[in-house]
Amino acid sequence: METGDRITLDAVVMRRRDIMSAPVGKEIAMMNLEKGMYYGLNDIGTRIWSILSTPIAVSDLCERLLEIYDVDAEICRVEVLAFLGQLDEAGVLDVVCA
Repeated sequence: METGDRITLDAVVMRRRDIMSAPVGKEIAMMNLEKGMYYGLNDIGTRIWSILSTPIAVSDLCERLLEIYDVDAEICRVEVLAFLGQLDEAGVLDVVCA
């Protein structure tokens, strides 16, 4: 299974503890020291990054976002899975339980 392919609605995920991040206005800048890569998150990505400070099932993450944002549930699931897949491929996400 490739890195980004292990994210499902049943997976339990959290941000890697060794990833440095800092607020920049309403957004977050992150650095993966291992890869020497910088990343920036928009306001919604920043909200997700904040929630990922503790392990959470992807389905529960989607439910929390649906409480905050006015978005169709299916669109939310698709977008969250895609975003988490990108974080996973960037090496900044831990999949605690797949």
